[in-house]
Amino acid sequence: MADPYSPTPVATASYSTDTNSNGTVPASFDVALFKPMAPGAGLPLKLTIKLRINLRPLPPTPMAQQKDADGKVFYTTAWNGVDWANFLRAATAQADMWNNKFWMLPPRTFTDFDEKLD
Repeated sequence: MADPYSPTPVATASYSTDTNSNGTVPASFDVALFKPMAPGAGLPLKLTIKLRINLRPLPPTPMAQQKDADGKVFYTTAWNGVDWANFLRAATAQADMWNNKFWMLPPRTFTDFDEKLD
């Protein structure tokens, strides 16, 4: 099935944070807003968000103690190559599972892309 949206976005923007905490790297993402190719077809605008995630294992430390979000202590071990590759594959599948699953309702005061119906 062909995509009913224009291949050229009507608006784009890029965002990036400058936060580095707990071994993380700054987050960044791009957004693009697309109109349907057939005006008046009753299709909403399409917002695409491309999130750039940089996953990397922390340097190995033998049996390092960590705390989860509830303060419960657990131990970690270093990743081996196979486990890290499996984790990345599973994380990608989990992220892909959410593609095309959300919609947003703009505020009533936002009318920039409203169409007049005949």
